[in-house]
Amino acid sequence: FSVVQKAGGDNWIGLPSTSYLTNTTTTTFLAAQMTGGKLSVYTSTAATPGSLVTPTATALFAAIQGAYVGLKWIFRVINDVATNSLTVTADGSVTLSGKTTYVATPYGSMDFEMTFTSPTAATMKYIGGGQSTTV
Repeated sequence: FSVVQKAGGDNWIGLPSTSYLTNTTTTTFLAAQMTGGKLSVYTSTAATPGSLVTPTATALFAAIQGAYVGLKWIFRVINDVATNSLTVTADGSVTLSGKTTYVATPYGSMDFEMTFTSPTAATMKYIGGGQSTTV
């Protein structure tokens, strides 16, 4: 994957290359959970994952020091539960497109390209995913 560089330089806005987080509850993502790296990976181990909701685009923008319109990163959601589906939904300021639900498969994943279209709006585009019955 690639992350858009800031115009005129190679400043990656201080995002680390990868961020890994695991949570056992179904909730609204914290901005830091979605913006921790150029590739941010969130693993849900909730017994009933249900639905996870994005924070506002404004909160996401504020979570990245030096964020700018056009900044892109990859957000991966992993469903680590064999018997229940996980659905990603978006706050009204985040436009979600493509696949949003991963059915009950251990380590099923969905990858999204995140893009700021303004300091108060973002897109979240499904770009692929996979499944595995082992880690």
